[in-house]
Amino acid sequence: MRDARWQCPVTYERTRDDERNAETYRLEFCRLLRAERKTAGLSLRQLGELTGHSHPYIFRVMSGRNVPHLPVVLKILDACGVDERRLGVWRDLWHIVKAGASDINHDGVALKPGRAPWRAVAYAWHGQVDRLRDADPLLGKIRATRSVDQLGLLLTTVTQRGGKRSLRQLEDLSGIPRATLHGWCTGRRAPSAVRLDQLLVALGATRTERFAFSECLRRINSESSSRRYNGPSLEPLKARRVTGGNRPKIQSGQ
Repeated sequence: MRDARWQCPVTYERTRDDERNAETYRLEFCRLLRAERKTAGLSLRQLGELTGHSHPYIFRVMSGRNVPHLPVVLKILDACGVDERRLGVWRDLWHIVKAGASDINHDGVALKPGRAPWRAVAYAWHGQVDRLRDADPLLGKIRATRSVDQLGLLLTTVTQRGGKRSLRQLEDLSGIPRATLHGWCTGRRAPSAVRLDQLLVALGATRTERFAFSECLRRINSESSSRRYNGPSLEPLKARRVTGGNRPKIQSGQ
């Protein structure tokens, strides 16, 4: 049954452009779905194991050849750690794509005229995509973090997300010493990848958040290493370079 929100009483003759538009939204939907898998750091095989499907089937679902079934899409998103708020946005996106493809056959001929015009579909689509990007502000902050100080502020926010916790409570919860946790949250030291993931698991972070934090830490360490490395300067070599015109001339007979 089609979602009534994407229908309107406008009826017009459909053209082959309708099929191209439907294909565009279908491919874009699957591209966003693949981006969720990459953000969660899951391979096709891992995703297949988590959803109970074979990895070739997951590949076909994400290829964009057909509109995937909604229950399969929700299984994939749940395995990627997408929260309930963003799942609602994904449902709306799926209904938009399904409504765009359901009334068109392979010849681009309308089977059931009366669906909303493409301008309305485009407006609804871009609105939902913007909601999808803004649905999880924490991920945006993690991806924007570039220093140990910023990471410390972010970890402080995450540790207090489920309610205010003392360092002793965090130590009991994660098994990480209070002094170490204090150093992380104040930005005095950077955590190791293993210990940071240990803390995030204890705090109930999603798989997507854990992967985003690991990428953030890798980025910080990489930028820190590049700042510490200073390549050899070429200025001394240029200063010592002697041109032919400055060499002393040897006079004959000497």
